[in-house]
Amino acid sequence: MPFQKGHKLGVGRVYSEESKLKMSLAHKGKKLSEEQKKKIGEALKGHKVSEKTLQALRTPKIFTEEYRLKLSIAAKKRSESPEARKKLGEPNIGNKYNLDRHPSEEVRLKISNTLKGRYVGDKNPSWKGGIITGSYGYIMIRKPEHPSSDKRGYVLLSHLVMEESLGRQILPTEVVHHINEDRTDNRLENLMVLSRDEHPSYHRKQKNLL
Repeated sequence: MPFQKGHKLGVGRVYSEESKLKMSLAHKGKKLSEEQKKKIGEALKGHKVSEKTLQALRTPKIFTEEYRLKLSIAAKKRSESPEARKKLGEPNIGNKYNLDRHPSEEVRLKISNTLKGRYVGDKNPSWKGGIITGSYGYIMIRKPEHPSSDKRGYVLLSHLVMEESLGRQILPTEVVHHINEDRTDNRLENLMVLSRDEHPSYHRKQKNLL
């Protein structure tokens, strides 16, 4: 189809392979300004896309194995370039996939400091009001300020109930035993304090009584 004078942006013109190559080389590396983008957008307004073009857009592209191999080699070359390696070493906070890029220790520290506290407590999507069931079935309450809290800031509810009753903290050498063996029953009458040495022997005595 010959180029029609005054036709918007030459839409519909058929170019030879040589012309396409020349245009590709001429525009390689060039970035359109906002003004140019606006002009192109205005020029294309109201332009009707042919049914053939629409069908081509709807049809998924199927690449041959040879073409896939070429794409893979090209991508590998780009990733191994000095510019790409430099970008991988720079922090990209806000891009969660940056953690998969094997950043330097300095970058890891920056990311860690930025994310620290972001998903803790009520900021976590799995937040349930600060009450959870631990891995052994014990009820735990979130109290980060408590001396016995774990790294997530949780303390055993049985400890909190007994500490309130005793007026002191449970010592590291002590355990709070559930009398009826129900670890979710944290009523004061169901709890008793034993030393860590006494606890196993107490369980043995209870089994012998049964």
